[in-house]
Amino acid sequence: MASKIVTDPARCSGCRYCEVVCVELHEEIINPRWSRILVRKQEEQGLDVPGVCLQCADAPCAAACPVEAIHFDSRTGAWVVDENACTGCGLCVEACQYDAIHLHPERSTAYKCDHCGGAPECVRICNLGALKWE
Repeated sequence: MASKIVTDPARCSGCRYCEVVCVELHEEIINPRWSRILVRKQEEQGLDVPGVCLQCADAPCAAACPVEAIHFDSRTGAWVVDENACTGCGLCVEACQYDAIHLHPERSTAYKCDHCGGAPECVRICNLGALKWE
C-alpha cells in the first residue's frame, strides 16, 4: 500500500507553514492561496484543519478528466496532474468532494497535491505532528 498524508486537526496550530513551504516548492513564490494544502479555520470547533488531497482509491477527479491528464504514480502513491495535457475544463474540480484540486489562476490548469515526489515538504515542516506520512 502506498503512503499518504494523514492529518490530525487537533494538533494543528494554524501556523500555515505547510502552505508556505508547499507553494514555495511548487510555484517558487510565496502566495499561500496557490498552495496544494489549505488550512481552513473551523471557528465553532476551535480547530484549524489542514486540507490535503486524500488520494482517493477511485479518484473521481481522474475519472472526470476527459483527456486523462490525471494519472496515478505508484512510486509516490499520488494522483498527479499532467499540466501539459490538462485543458483546464474544471471537471476534475467539480468531481472532488474534498475541495482538494483547483484551477491555477494564471496557467488555467488543474493542480493538486503530488506528495512532492514522495517526500512531502508539508509533513517535514510540521513540527507539531498535524501532518504525518503513513
